[in-house]
Amino acid sequence: PSTDDKPSTDDKPSTDDKPSTDDKPSTDDKPSHDKPSHDTTDCIAYQLYAIHLVLTTKGVREFRERWLQIETRISDWSRASGLSLNPSKCYYLSPAKLQVRALMIDGKAISRAKTVTILGLVIDQRLLFKEHVKRKAAQARSRLGQLHALGWERAGLDTKRILKTYQLAVVPFMAHAVSVWVGALEDEKLARVLDSVSGLAARISVRAPRTASHAACQAMAGICPASIQLRMLAGRCRATTGTSSDLIAALGPEAAEPAWRVDRREPHPLPPWRSSLPASIRPREEAIKLASAYRGPAIYTDGSKFGDSAGGAFLAVKEGEVVERQAFKLERFATIHQCELEAIRRALRWLSCSAHR
Repeated sequence: PSTDDKPSTDDKPSTDDKPSTDDKPSTDDKPSHDKPSHDTTDCIAYQLYAIHLVLTTKGVREFRERWLQIETRISDWSRASGLSLNPSKCYYLSPAKLQVRALMIDGKAISRAKTVTILGLVIDQRLLFKEHVKRKAAQARSRLGQLHALGWERAGLDTKRILKTYQLAVVPFMAHAVSVWVGALEDEKLARVLDSVSGLAARISVRAPRTASHAACQAMAGICPASIQLRMLAGRCRATTGTSSDLIAALGPEAAEPAWRVDRREPHPLPPWRSSLPASIRPREEAIKLASAYRGPAIYTDGSKFGDSAGGAFLAVKEGEVVERQAFKLERFATIHQCELEAIRRALRWLSCSAHR
């Protein structure tokens, strides 16, 4: 069994990191222990755990009303499902004050946050993504500065290799989820913040003095300003998913003809709310008993992140005995999603060369 991702609800101000549902809790949406999908002894069982669920509404008034309605239900549901709530990890975002002393869950207050990071994307109260752009640019400049301090010449990197390092290591880092926040680049100040990163890379590559213009260095190095390059990547992403209104407008009336239609690909063909695995809800005691009764081979994986610490582990069990146990740490900027995937990757790598397979 392994942990899987979880559902979330929708629309604006949001509380983060709490289990929740839409208007009211629904047993169909709750994570649970599950039974095997096929009646064979060699099947794969799995479990789902609720983390990072979000409650969103269309306005402050609706948010307050809905919260009063479901606060008790969330607590009752989590206890019935065997889940624990950690109010210290819960936040709510709102562009305006809710005019209440505090939001409460299990008798503890939930703090209001100006920004919340979800899957590496910094979300602010008004969804302007200014803080995300500033943080990404600062971290990218820090990466370039560290590489520069190590000494490009000692590493044997010429201009071509320096620019390749920038394109392969720094640009993808800045472009994380760019199709979501590309609208923030309409602000010229934010665009200049990103251009300073490409300007720094160009200045280092051509070994120009500190007083050299970023625009001149980029022209000499032959690289595109970061703000323009990220707009191109965002446009390409939206074109492949068929969500680019700019592209449709540019194509004109002929866009309706088959020869001009965008090849639409769904970014996530199996979203969590259309799980291909049959899920069922069981009482806590029954679920624990069912999981404990399983005696077949099993690999348990988990990844987590708290504060500046990130890591994960996996545990392999065969015939009731632990045959392998591994834990690891990742860099502090790793996301929970990356921790989960790394745990699965290490488990599969161990399984591929293990005598227990």
